[in-house]
Amino acid sequence: MDSFDAPSNNPYFPGYYVVLHMAELQELSGYQSRQYDVYVNDVTLFSAYKPPYCKANYVYTYKPLYYSHIMFKLVQLHNSTLPPILNGMEIYWPMTMEVNQLTSAGDVSGIMAVKSDYQIVRNWHGDPCSPTNFLWYGVSCTTDEPPQITSLNLSYSGLSGKISYSFAKLQSITYLDLSHNNLSGDIPDFLGEMTKLLVLNLSGNHLSGHVPDALIKKNNSGLLTLLVDSCTNCDASGNKSRIVIIAIAAVVVAVVALVVVLIVLRISGPRRKRRGSGAQETQIHSEVKKFNHEELKDITNNFLRTVGRGGFGTVYHGYLENQTEVAVKVCSLESTQANKQFLAEVRSLSLVHHKNLVKLVGYCKDGANLAVVYEYLPRGSLFDHLRGKDSSSALNWRMRLNIVLEAAQALDYLHTGCGMVHRDVKSSNILLGQNFEAKISDLGLSRMFSADVNSVISLSGTPGYMDPEYQLTFTLNEKSDVYSFGVILMEIVTGEPPILNARERIHIVKLVKQLLSKGSIEDVVDSRFEGEYDTNAVWKVVELAMMCTRDESANRPTMADVVVHLKDCVQIEEHRKRGKLEPSEKSDMHSGSISTSHSPSVSFAPVSR
Repeated sequence: MDSFDAPSNNPYFPGYYVVLHMAELQELSGYQSRQYDVYVNDVTLFSAYKPPYCKANYVYTYKPLYYSHIMFKLVQLHNSTLPPILNGMEIYWPMTMEVNQLTSAGDVSGIMAVKSDYQIVRNWHGDPCSPTNFLWYGVSCTTDEPPQITSLNLSYSGLSGKISYSFAKLQSITYLDLSHNNLSGDIPDFLGEMTKLLVLNLSGNHLSGHVPDALIKKNNSGLLTLLVDSCTNCDASGNKSRIVIIAIAAVVVAVVALVVVLIVLRISGPRRKRRGSGAQETQIHSEVKKFNHEELKDITNNFLRTVGRGGFGTVYHGYLENQTEVAVKVCSLESTQANKQFLAEVRSLSLVHHKNLVKLVGYCKDGANLAVVYEYLPRGSLFDHLRGKDSSSALNWRMRLNIVLEAAQALDYLHTGCGMVHRDVKSSNILLGQNFEAKISDLGLSRMFSADVNSVISLSGTPGYMDPEYQLTFTLNEKSDVYSFGVILMEIVTGEPPILNARERIHIVKLVKQLLSKGSIEDVVDSRFEGEYDTNAVWKVVELAMMCTRDESANRPTMADVVVHLKDCVQIEEHRKRGKLEPSEKSDMHSGSISTSHSPSVSFAPVSR
């Protein structure tokens, strides 16, 4: 007989709802029978219950139960030859939310207006951002209090009419996807006034008119990624002649402007550069602090303690004035183009917020000295724990699953919420906090270095993690990150690096395929697990890794798909952990106990599954 206590002694606790599942699992012979009474606190719920063979039935309470302790019993009848059977029991209670966790009022007003304007039929009920496990479909939010909407994906949603001004009410939005709908009319000017917008996708619609100048300027300066079809309906009358006139005028203006710019650069070039830099810096989020080089020397105690080195630069440990630990990455950028790209990337990073992305604390652009200041993660990287300096305390299978799930959620946010590609996903870029929470680092750095003609860092990423399609297309996209993540999945299963044997250089994908050809998952799994894993979960992760590392990117899953699969694997492993009961616990599985404050109201119904 088991017991169950209330999760709270709060008098306002909303109560439980209980479902009991009972079905006969073996075909009984003529003389065998199974009948029993069902009691809760000695109150009869059902008398002489006889579970049907291979048909799922359930008993449930349709009013909440409130007592802090309740005894649930199945009592065998005297004429029954077999004991009672209980296949499963589910206990539910409503979850309460703090008021300060609700989405900001302005964003709620904006998203509700959008819903009304386009008559959107989705799971858009309750609060858009809370609880976090039940976000509105297509919506991403910050983890601040109150949460704010940062991403809205309404692609393929059947929207029609003009682009509504209601979108302007979403003041924190960085990603807006309205592609592949039936939107018509002009592209409104207010879209160019949304200061935090980083990605705007309007492709696949029936828009007319011209693209607002503000959007064009932002797109050309790299402050916005704008996706819009060539405007076939734009200004039809006199279109050709105007195009010719505009083209000639543009050439003349460009030549004159070039001469003027060259003269200005000679006279006051340094002053102009400072003004341009300042304009970019004013667009960096106010929470991100600007440091000078002397301040970085104080923070790092004259760059005393090195905590990491890589192609992007050296990382130093330090303390801010309030004793907050930080990691200072001093970037080794040399070219002028990379120097310009630095501030643009810092601005993008300052607008990206996710609990599984390393937080940007500040930056330094002091002459030739460039650096970024991040929060410090004390547990090092996933790489360190798999094969590096911390590999002696290898992570168990459950911890590895949780780490890659959290990393996958961050990449999904970047892809669907921000329209950004990481470009250098690898196990050494997955950093671990004090409680082994995972956070992805080095976002945007590969793009800075791709602009540095003097850099030896390749745009395509790190050997072993590179998308094979890059060799043909020389372009990186979301599926390139998916490939790299698939390699990481193989790393956590095998404990091996992406490239084995320095001489033969065997790739981990090839190794896993060879081992799987023998048909045994045990040949693939890291021996340090010592059998402490669920075989089904491991198989699922390996299969997912194989899908992620397919040669053709079109055949790879999205990161959103990866998150769903990994959540399933985590649940399987959780069930395995919960299923490891002591012998005394296993012998009492014929009964259980729950809680109620009065004689419960119960209904009984058969159901087929």
